[in-house]
Amino acid sequence: PAAADADSIEVLAFFDHHLRGIGNDWGSRPTVRYFQTNEDRWEGTSSWPPPHTSAATWYLDTGGDLTETAPAEPSAFLEYISLPTNPVPSLCGALLAQGGEDNGGPGDLSVLEERADVLAFTSPPATLPLAIAGDASVTLWVQCDAVDTDLAVRLTEVYPDGRSMWLADGIRRASLRNGFSTRQFLAPAGVYEVTVVLPPLAVTIPPGHRLRLLVMPSNYDRFDVNMQDG
Repeated sequence: PAAADADSIEVLAFFDHHLRGIGNDWGSRPTVRYFQTNEDRWEGTSSWPPPHTSAATWYLDTGGDLTETAPAEPSAFLEYISLPTNPVPSLCGALLAQGGEDNGGPGDLSVLEERADVLAFTSPPATLPLAIAGDASVTLWVQCDAVDTDLAVRLTEVYPDGRSMWLADGIRRASLRNGFSTRQFLAPAGVYEVTVVLPPLAVTIPPGHRLRLLVMPSNYDRFDVNMQDG
């Protein structure tokens, strides 16, 4: 509720201050203001990520765990088959309403987790509130039979009742893993490092809830389908 209509309120305050000469607190506001989801409050800081935060590294385990413990078998792997003719659909997130359907923003992604081309990694239930504020990235090591593929990830909050609620998503084309100016295609025997960057995020995971990372080959039609043929 504390974030309702915040974009319009901020725009009005900006123009009131700069164009209409109306006195408000715009000039004294902190450089960065962000909304801490699940705590329903605004925070202010001089920089991003906030100075009081510290970096944390989590690992993907072949058993489906998302854990702060490095896996015992670093060379273990999971696999899926990516079919460009049957892409993973875009549900929730940064979407515009289409055909009168308001499917943007947070929503339950558990239906996607039933697909064979979606890998899910879930943390243990939080014992204390887990406050996250900053920029997350996912580093994946990939081997692919095709000359190109996409790596799409989605971060969710898993409720005790099983809902897997969208928090953020990102995508990277494997052939553009080292930059967007030159495409570097994949060789079948090669293993490649691909980093997927998520947009800025601020959320607190309550006790009993869990984090989940979904890895998949597509997020359509928010992003175009990679036909994987170069």
